[in-house]
Amino acid sequence: MIIPCFPEIMALDTMVDAAQILNGLGANSYRVLLTNVPPAPQKDGSYARQALQELNLPLFKCQIRSAKAFKKASERGVTVDRAPAQPRKLRLSPPAPDERGLAHIN
Repeated sequence: MIIPCFPEIMALDTMVDAAQILNGLGANSYRVLLTNVPPAPQKDGSYARQALQELNLPLFKCQIRSAKAFKKASERGVTVDRAPAQPRKLRLSPPAPDERGLAHIN
């Protein structure tokens, strides 16, 4: 079983409670996957990993980093692979001025 966990205090507290329940039921085939981990130089992910390791909770070696793609997909109600790419905005350059310094707009 894969148990996703955000690197924030409330999620970590809930993860500890869930692990205690699972262990009490004799479930031992699960691992915690840190998700929505902010990029460096933020240290939320490494702090969360360290805390969970100190509690001897089984962790995946990898983690899922935070990305705008997840938020945009969620807003559209789809998975990331089905979210349409955001079209880039066109940047129009101003018309070139003529020799008198006047711009011609057609």
